[in-house]
Amino acid sequence: MSQGDEPGSAQLSEEEMRVAVMEAHKAGKKSAAHAQGTQGIKNAIKAGIDSIEHGIFLDEESIQMMKEKGVFLVPTLSAVFNIKKNGKEAGIPEYAVKKVEKIMERHLESFKKAYEAGVKIAMGTDAATPFNRHGENAQELELMVKAGMKPVDAIVAATKGGAELLGMDHMIGTLEAEKEADIIAVEGNPLENVSLLKDVKFVMKAGKIYKFI
Repeated sequence: MSQGDEPGSAQLSEEEMRVAVMEAHKAGKKSAAHAQGTQGIKNAIKAGIDSIEHGIFLDEESIQMMKEKGVFLVPTLSAVFNIKKNGKEAGIPEYAVKKVEKIMERHLESFKKAYEAGVKIAMGTDAATPFNRHGENAQELELMVKAGMKPVDAIVAATKGGAELLGMDHMIGTLEAEKEADIIAVEGNPLENVSLLKDVKFVMKAGKIYKFI
């Protein structure tokens, strides 16, 4: 579901969203709202949403609501970053670049406040927005750390947090007995330099090795 892109805007009412969330949950599915505006975010939270994607215009009330209800924030910092980085010169429409320039600082501020308040965070990139490619997920961890997140918490958001949000934490997300053995390895310590995750040397999925350099 999508919710407005201005601070006070909302495309769907709380009642409309509640019905959609209820139907998703009846089918055993999770619900997510691509919500930027403050009112839209609050409508989604009240409706029982599982995650807020973007969360650009969070205020203190919406942050507290997310924390109390266990709603995840998926900040998607990569989407805004890549539009700003590449700009009109790369063929991105001028309106999109101007919008990003207008909201970027507020987006980072909202993320930092939510993180410091203890809101659950899962890593996501909003891949397929301009120059935001599948498989380049490690950039999101870099951006989260640059915005004030501890490297260990960024890694947890990309593993345990993501698994919990998707309802798959019983089988993936952490290394525990009875779970799938999903492991990657890099040269060096990503807790000191999270950018090392851009150069993975070893990949094991469900106990099977797919890459070993």
